Order: sequence, then C-alpha cells, then structure tokens
Amino acid sequence: MKKLKVNMRWATAVLVAVMIAGAGIALTAAMAQGKRKHESKQEEKAKYHSSVQVQDDKNEREEAEGSEGAEENEASEANEANESKEGEKGEEAEDKAEGAESERLKGLARITPEQASAAALAQVAGTVKKVELENEDGNVIYGVEIKTADGESDVKVDAGDGRVLHVEKDGEDD
Repeated sequence: MKKLKVNMRWATAVLVAVMIAGAGIALTAAMAQGKRKHESKQEEKAKYHSSVQVQDDKNEREEAEGSEGAEENEASEANEANESKEGEKGEEAEDKAEGAESERLKGLARITPEQASAAALAQVAGTVKKVELENEDGNVIYGVEIKTADGESDVKVDAGDGRVLHVEKDGEDD
C-alpha cells in the first residue's frame, strides 16, 4: 500500500509538470501569434504620406486593445452577448461617429472630390465609380475607385495638394 501511495505521488507530480509545461507552451504560442499580428499590422500601414496628417485613432484603439491582455478578452467575450442585444444602438452611434469623422476630414481637405477624380483619371484611364474622403493611417486622402479596361484600380489622392500617392490595381495588395 505504501508503494502505491509513492507511485501515486510520482504520477501526480509528473501530471502537474506536464500540465505546467503545456500551459507554458500554449502561452508562448499565444505570445508569438500576438507578435505576428502586430508585425502584420505594421506592414499594412500606408507606404505614402499625405500633406494633411491627422491622428490615426483607429490604429491606436486597436493597439491599446491588443495590449490589454487575456483577462480583458474574457470580459470582452462575455460582453459580446450584450452587444448583440444593443446592436441597433451601437450601429447608430457608429454612424454618428463616422459622420463626425467625415465632417472633420472635409474641414481638413484642401481639394474637392472632383479635383481628386481628375487627378486620379490623369494617372489611370477609366471611369470613376466612387470617391471617398478617408483617414488611412493618419493620411487624409481621397480613395478614388476607377473602372478600367483591365478591371478596377483604387487610386489614393492627397486631399491636401491633389498628388496621386498610390495606385492599387485589381487584386494587388501594394
């Protein structure tokens, strides 16, 4: 009987050691995944700079949320059920925030959407489908979607001076 108790203690100790090692591996994997996400966000940032710069609130919120830790994630998951109930209220608030952001950007833009379209068409031949004033990584730009003979292009035009900053053709990421 004494031998059985000793074996049980050893088995328990081994099991605890395996559980601790497994938790350590899982934590390391989670940290590595978080680092990869952060690095990919850094790579996604615009490779251009407009003449009109603003604080990029969206990226700052995402970085702050990412650094809060796993405890916040559990609370966040619990709140998701409540958020779905309040979905309509949240959408209304989001629409108001987008409207306020749009008005703020309009006040900063020094060129009109028509001038942005003309600048984009001078660079890419086609028909303008859509023009939007945007805050991309702190750059105030017009995103001009152009239907071309080969597909579509998204042209980024500086909202301050009308320079074409970037052209992204259908299916490209850069």
